Amino acid sequence: MRRTDVADLRPGLVVRRPVYSPRGDLLLTEGAELTERLIAMLAERLVVAVYVESATGGAGDETLPVIVSERVRTTVVLGLCQVYDLTASDFILAAHVARMLQDEIERIVAPTLEHEATLEGLATLRAFDNYQFFHALDSTVVAVMLGRRLRLGAARLERIATGCLLHDLGMTRIDRTILNRAGPLSAAERAIVAEHVPLGYELLRRMRPNRVIENSVALQHHERQDGAGYPRGLGGRNAVPTGLSLRGVPGEILPDAEIVAVADVYDALTSDRPWRPALLPDVIVRTMRGLAGSHLNAAVVRELLEMVPPYPLGATVIVARGRHLYHRGIVVQVHRGDFDRPTVRLLQNERLDAIDPIDVDLRATGDVIACIPPPGHDPVTEMTPEAEATLRAASTFAGRARR
Repeated sequence: MRRTDVADLRPGLVVRRPVYSPRGDLLLTEGAELTERLIAMLAERLVVAVYVESATGGAGDETLPVIVSERVRTTVVLGLCQVYDLTASDFILAAHVARMLQDEIERIVAPTLEHEATLEGLATLRAFDNYQFFHALDSTVVAVMLGRRLRLGAARLERIATGCLLHDLGMTRIDRTILNRAGPLSAAERAIVAEHVPLGYELLRRMRPNRVIENSVALQHHERQDGAGYPRGLGGRNAVPTGLSLRGVPGEILPDAEIVAVADVYDALTSDRPWRPALLPDVIVRTMRGLAGSHLNAAVVRELLEMVPPYPLGATVIVARGRHLYHRGIVVQVHRGDFDRPTVRLLQNERLDAIDPIDVDLRATGDVIACIPPPGHDPVTEMTPEAEATLRAASTFAGRARR
């Protein structure tokens, strides 16, 4: 298996890693045999390179660093392209910037994979549970991107990545039937889950005794700014975490752990879990704002929300107030610097009839929108109060209109 530039591909080669567009859309699955048409399609979609081998070769051993690299690439590209205006010219720019960002984050994460203990820990997470493994990777990408926004140096970013990758290693010592429980946990079960913090810390101390700060991230990522977290009841000042990091301040959360805590919570909210589906984008933003100050470092959350649109590309929305009340559609353009006012394409009217698409740039109107589950989504996810009230009113209106 080898990584080959699209310009060097030839028919007959077999794809050995899923291929995604710069927007994160799946283009080819593993095992697809390339043709001239497919190669041309990859070039048109601005794909840079593909993992391939000859049709007669075996798939080979899937090494952990390759899996990590592929996940980093997908997470970075998908996240970045949510916040770009994807007109024809901007799409090319987004793909270019995404590629540079991917390379940079891979360069930051790659040295951590040279540590045998880190690879061992990631392999343990992967064997234990797919969610824990991918949560480790995705939260690390978010933590590194936060560190970049805070203008932290390369060595500090590498340390944050090293700490974040194994911050939940202790989960491998918790009964999976509790972790995957569909309903709410009892107080006793919550106490058992909380033990993953000291358990993970002790595992890491034995695995990599010289990584004091990185290991402390695992111990402190559930501490809170108001001192009500665990296991030590440390507090924070909601300050930009760019100061003292090597030793920390007695009684206060390490700055690295504050960054990882924000990344940890954000990724958990965006992921499907046994007890709930992933939250809707505007619910995630509202939740993060609500946790800022008491639970999470407010300065770090503020930086995160500069990267995360409440109405990302492709989100299904309903008009909650304005000229097109109760119309439904999708977000087709996100405007940098004005995340709350995207351009939406309305596809249904207030009676739920299909209509000729209407593009509405919310920057030029007083319309207010809310995210709703896509049609046919099951189960219904948690929505903002505005979305719930609007859907109830829209349903009543549509019912009367049909009579």
